[in-house]
Amino acid sequence: MRGKGKVHIFIDNITNQAGTERAVVNLANNLSGHGHHTIIYSLYSVSGGPVYPIASAVKIVHMKLDSYRLSSWPSILSFAYLFRAVFVQTRHLQGALIGTGGTLNILLSILGKREQKTIACEHFNYDSATPFIRFMRDRFVRHADYLVVLTKDDAEIYLSQGYRNIIVIPNEISFEASGKPNYNALKLLAVGRLTVEKGFDILIRMMIPVLRTHDSWELYIYGRGEMEQQLREMIEQSSLQERIFIMPPSNEIEKVYLSSSIFLFPSRYEGFGLVLLEAKTSGLPTVAFNCPSGPSTIIVDKEDGFLIPLGDEAEFQRRTTQLMDDISLRQQMGQQGQINAQAFDSEHIYQLWQKILD
Repeated sequence: MRGKGKVHIFIDNITNQAGTERAVVNLANNLSGHGHHTIIYSLYSVSGGPVYPIASAVKIVHMKLDSYRLSSWPSILSFAYLFRAVFVQTRHLQGALIGTGGTLNILLSILGKREQKTIACEHFNYDSATPFIRFMRDRFVRHADYLVVLTKDDAEIYLSQGYRNIIVIPNEISFEASGKPNYNALKLLAVGRLTVEKGFDILIRMMIPVLRTHDSWELYIYGRGEMEQQLREMIEQSSLQERIFIMPPSNEIEKVYLSSSIFLFPSRYEGFGLVLLEAKTSGLPTVAFNCPSGPSTIIVDKEDGFLIPLGDEAEFQRRTTQLMDDISLRQQMGQQGQINAQAFDSEHIYQLWQKILD
């Protein structure tokens, strides 16, 4: 198995705790386990490693760039600085160069040499980019060897924009569940960054009346982000501080899933929604807005969860209440979800990557 090519993965900061970092660690572990010499280049970190378990064979290079200084510069000046830094790092590399979205995909598409294989991997949907990044992406990323997107919906959008180098490779399962969730637990669960796109303000607004009619149930939201104070104020105004909780990100997230009985996903838009896959792997039935562009790839509607038209808050409440009132339905959907999640196992995902790496 040894002797396979080198793979160089570039990411903003591998020490962050979010979905892209989790997906990159999963990919690095998978490739390393199949014999690829795998290196992660982390632009804005100085030391340390990911919060997620990573194979000892995976090397991490900290590029130590100053993200705070860059954020205060004009876009073109920041781009020029990053261009130079990535050029210095990549000019002597051999093998595959993998970007993980936005500016990195643009830079690698420009800098990639003939003897290198350039793979741009988009972890967010097409419209989430700034106008400058969108312009540069449409100009240069179409010339990468491959553009990897996470869903068929994403592929359709890029095809409509004239891209022809597209392959769909979803994220893989982060862990194999070690048990079954506690379907008797009267706990609703949501996980993610506390940012606008994740929709936790909508979730709290929707769940306030639901919890008032189900006075033994609780809602737990695990995450950190710029909306935390606003969300806490919403909870205080509802007088449900003892039943709606905002928790810090957990390094033992599998235990969090297994101690809950329903997973809620209120995102306004998504790239994939890795937490959906983690919940499904753990055996949790899910209620999710069918936002662009990940949930419909992961959830089989009315089989292992409910896909709700984006913005239909009444239907989201109705389906959540239906699961809260029916333990047998929770169990049936959750167990089917664990079966369906096998379509995202690491071996299947590796076979898709192998086609473009070898």
